[in-house]
Amino acid sequence: MPVRQKGIHMNYMKKLLVITMVLILSFVAMAAWNGDTTHAATTDMPEKAVSYRASATGSVWVEPDIAYLTVGATSEHENAAIAMANVNVVMDAILAAVKEVGIADDDVKTSHISIELNYDYSGSSSVFIGYFASNSLSLTIRDLDKIPAVLDALIVAGANDINNLYFDKEEKRAAYNEALALAVEKARDKINVLHTASGLGGTLKAVCFDELGVQPYTPSACQMNMGMGEEAMGVTVIPGLIELVAQVSVEFVIAK
Repeated sequence: MPVRQKGIHMNYMKKLLVITMVLILSFVAMAAWNGDTTHAATTDMPEKAVSYRASATGSVWVEPDIAYLTVGATSEHENAAIAMANVNVVMDAILAAVKEVGIADDDVKTSHISIELNYDYSGSSSVFIGYFASNSLSLTIRDLDKIPAVLDALIVAGANDINNLYFDKEEKRAAYNEALALAVEKARDKINVLHTASGLGGTLKAVCFDELGVQPYTPSACQMNMGMGEEAMGVTVIPGLIELVAQVSVEFVIAK
């Protein structure tokens, strides 16, 4: 009798196992039918959209309204202290001249001070001959009409190192935005040409605009090296125009 009960129990377990396997297979089949497997998801991938990318540059010319100038004095002497003392005398006169022509204290700052060994290289070997001292200021000139008077005053004061006079636009955001808009317009025109030539049809849709940065403006500069205490030169200065440049890269796709 116990043996028969054991057989009945084993038959029951076999039936239960078969039913469980049938349920599992049915669940897998239903999942596949509903498209929930990885394979089903990858068979319906959308086609890659056709895109166009172009870059362009826009620029505008504006009148400058501010100028920057570097001015200073240099001196050579066998004694370093004397060389720098000679420079200091001239720098005091330069500062007085700067104040006299109306440049504000906030627009004057020291840009360079140095004392260097000075050698004579004319022979077969270098020969130490003393020291070379220098001191220079950076000036901001907000009234461009004053530039000739400023230069004359500096020369009379004894400045023997005047260089890097250049012009700029103090507030350039509006002009730069105009250059940026021109760059975008040019890039869009390029893409329209490409799209028309491709013959693909459809409507273009912008998907990406990248500002590549501002092209550095390299101003024209002048340099004058004079002897101390020379007569005023009556320097002629023409500010001219400066160019502001913007660069962009844009991408368009064909919208469905």
